[in-house]
Amino acid sequence: PLVPSQMRNLSQTGVGLVVQENLKVGSSIQLELNVPNQTLPIKVSGRVMWSKEIPLGPDPQKGVRVFFIGIRFYEMNPQVEAILKKALGSKNPGRIKPL
Repeated sequence: PLVPSQMRNLSQTGVGLVVQENLKVGSSIQLELNVPNQTLPIKVSGRVMWSKEIPLGPDPQKGVRVFFIGIRFYEMNPQVEAILKKALGSKNPGRIKPL
């Protein structure tokens, strides 16, 4: 099933996402990521490495829970690796921040 998310950070080895579903640590998932300077999303496989619930403040919406999860990429094809490397740029090879 499709789980909507917001990208918080991106590196060549993984991504941090904010989601409204607590994905099980160790789960393998398929991702479609919108990467800077790329028209179409890239497709990558990843594994949930950690998950942390984010407090919503003093008056959260009833029943809404939000999680910050870390995904490590695996089995990435060379074309996707090249797209990520280009998107991350030589100035900041480790991480980018979302717009």
